[in-house]
Amino acid sequence: MKFRKALFPFTFALALGGSLLLTGCDNNPANSNQAKLSTVNVQVFETNPLNYTVKVALPARVVASQIAEIRPQVGGIILKREFAESSNVTEGQSLYQIDPAIYQANYDSAMASVASAEASAKIAHLTMNRYKDLLKTKSISQQEFDKAAADAMQADASVLVAKANLNTAKVNLGYTKVYSPIDGYIGKSNVTEGALVSAGQSTAMAIVQKLDPIYIDMTQTATIFEKNEKERNQIYVPNEKVEIFFNDSRKYEYDGHIIFSDKNVNETTGTVILRAQFPNPNAEILPGMFLKPLLTLGNIENAILVPQKGITSDAAGNYTAIVAIPVPADQELTFIKETLLARLPKQDSESGMKENEQKAEQEALAIIKAHKESDKKDTPFYYFEKRNDVKVYAGISGYWIVTSGINAGEKVVISGLLNLSSIPNLNTPVYRTFANIVADPQSLTQEQLDTLIENSVK
Repeated sequence: MKFRKALFPFTFALALGGSLLLTGCDNNPANSNQAKLSTVNVQVFETNPLNYTVKVALPARVVASQIAEIRPQVGGIILKREFAESSNVTEGQSLYQIDPAIYQANYDSAMASVASAEASAKIAHLTMNRYKDLLKTKSISQQEFDKAAADAMQADASVLVAKANLNTAKVNLGYTKVYSPIDGYIGKSNVTEGALVSAGQSTAMAIVQKLDPIYIDMTQTATIFEKNEKERNQIYVPNEKVEIFFNDSRKYEYDGHIIFSDKNVNETTGTVILRAQFPNPNAEILPGMFLKPLLTLGNIENAILVPQKGITSDAAGNYTAIVAIPVPADQELTFIKETLLARLPKQDSESGMKENEQKAEQEALAIIKAHKESDKKDTPFYYFEKRNDVKVYAGISGYWIVTSGINAGEKVVISGLLNLSSIPNLNTPVYRTFANIVADPQSLTQEQLDTLIENSVK
């Protein structure tokens, strides 16, 4: 950085003819008849309002959006595998054929049972109808008619049982064809033709996984997750998206989005799961892969970033900073006069106080006159102001993200703080100190910030 002459010129001291002494750093009130105007050489950082994107890289594992473990619902011998391993299958596509012979026989037997039951029911109803006419002529007893009616009802029930058995046999026969319940990718088959399978076996015959869309399960510590939730809409404006970068630094062409955040904390790891969904038309992302996606939580608009060397902390742990404040041109006389007057010995008499007023005003006018005649006449006077209420959000690559206490466009002292640290109270006129800014202010551009963010999450 190119250095230049101090913005607050020392040359005007000569114009005072020795009546004003400029000191490199004077932190004691004047105790003589000569006022002292303290100055310190510093370098500053000029803040700019920037757009800070809150990003975090998280470990993650890829899982299929749907998983179907193919298991037989009836037992038997596998007659045929009807799909190509490591291929895509569609919902309803036949995968296996189990030997249907015994199930076909059971189905045929059940159909015969239904026919037999229906025939028996027909005879029972005919008998009941004949008995109904005979009952009218008192040719049979009431007891005989009641028995015939009960036999007819029992025959109807037998028909229902036979039909239920037929339906079961039909279902079991249908189960000898094993279909895919979803669209997806099917890997290797765990059984071959001739293998014996049983209903509800623990080992899947094959697994079908839906890969488009694909899920990315990210893990984040519960404390950080809770912190981010509290800061949502307070510190940053939510604008969530998820990006993936491959090992060769190539960015995946599609962005993902969060579909849910698990509210259960893993007792062992103290983490929660955040699930993102990505389009995966070309199956570039496969289940089981371990990735480190980049999660964007949102944006801090008009963020203020300050070098960490310009932010200190006091004994109570509060963040503080010292800012170089320009004196408005129309207030220079009043401001400098007030500073000089505070450093003159106090007078009890009215004449003494008036003498101090006149002396301070004369010296202030001399300072201003000398400044206007210098080659830095267009540069304002700067004084130091200590900020004790600085709030920071987070740090990134040597910078603090300041949320309050420092405003855009202000010049924060980043070099020369040691000379200012021993001054009791910069914010009072008696200890007020002026700044000699000895170099062009440093600053941070949006492009530089974006690079810092990118590098911090790699």
